Formats: sequence, C-alpha cells, structure tokens
Amino acid sequence: MEIIKGFSADPEGNYQLNVINFMKHAIRNFGRQEIVSRKIDGTLFRYTYRESYERMQRLANSLESIEVKVGDR
Repeated sequence: MEIIKGFSADPEGNYQLNVINFMKHAIRNFGRQEIVSRKIDGTLFRYTYRESYERMQRLANSLESIEVKVGDR
C-alpha cells in the first residue's frame, strides 16, 4: 500500500499534523499498548495501536480499490 501524505499542515508543505504521522509515532513508541473502546451494545473492544494501523491500511486499500482519491468527498 502506498502511504499518501494528504494535505500539508502549513504553507511550507510540512505534514507534522497529519494523522499518519501521529499513528507512526504511536506504533513506534506504543505499538503493543492496548486501546479499549466500548461498543454500542456495551461490550468492550480491545486492540493495539499496531492492530489499529493495520485496520487503517486495509480501509485505505479498500477505498483505493473503488478508486477513491485524495480530496474526494
């Protein structure tokens, strides 16, 4: 999968506020840290930062397969 930088955070073209950069930092420093959220039915859903990034990659690949491009709404 190709990582798309998205839209720059400032006029100089820096991407420091990009969600991908946040996730890369979380994976690098806290990859095995557990994330816990509550589903609508009240049960807990547990996964790690690394697993969440893998899920995001699968979503990105799915969107790419139906030809969704950067900037599409």
